[in-house]
Amino acid sequence: MLELAKQRDMIPLTYPVEIWDYLGWKDTLAKPAFTRRQRAYAAMVAGKRVYTPQTIVNGTAHCVGSDIKAIGRLKASTTKPTGSGLAVEKAGDGWNATAFVPEAALQRARLMLLPITSRQIVQIGRGENSGRTITYGNVVRDLIDLGPVGGPERKVSIARKDIAIDNADGFALLIQIGSVEAPASVLAGALIGPDGIRA
Repeated sequence: MLELAKQRDMIPLTYPVEIWDYLGWKDTLAKPAFTRRQRAYAAMVAGKRVYTPQTIVNGTAHCVGSDIKAIGRLKASTTKPTGSGLAVEKAGDGWNATAFVPEAALQRARLMLLPITSRQIVQIGRGENSGRTITYGNVVRDLIDLGPVGGPERKVSIARKDIAIDNADGFALLIQIGSVEAPASVLAGALIGPDGIRA
């Protein structure tokens, strides 16, 4: 993930899931909402196959999360013009964002706010990485549904307190078809972190 995070044309996000809870080690970063999100995507694009590390690309395809080349291939094959976009700018102690979506997507497009921790060090307790210390990148700390985009253009203001969750030092914005519980394709994204704004 750290390698992918260096690529300016990608917005890679880590959603820690609860699979290790069943193997005798509790991942303190994992949350039930992330596990449900993985299962929902698995049902939609992976034939209900759930594994780890599992990468979902643009909400429409999956591959093994450690296969950087496969991720690149899927990004190339699934990235298509959507007519959607996000513009984000710093505004005092917060940010102003504008979401754009085409008329065809107005009824289904929602805006999602994801507080993130840009780097998180974890001591692994079980599995093939047992005993290792791993640094994760862009770790999602919460999934916040800001509601439907609702029109060709929607403006939102995000205060620093809105992302002050579990040591988050940045956030991602997604324009996504579907909901938190039933996610589908991602139309656009932006990443705001210590290195600046990527949209």
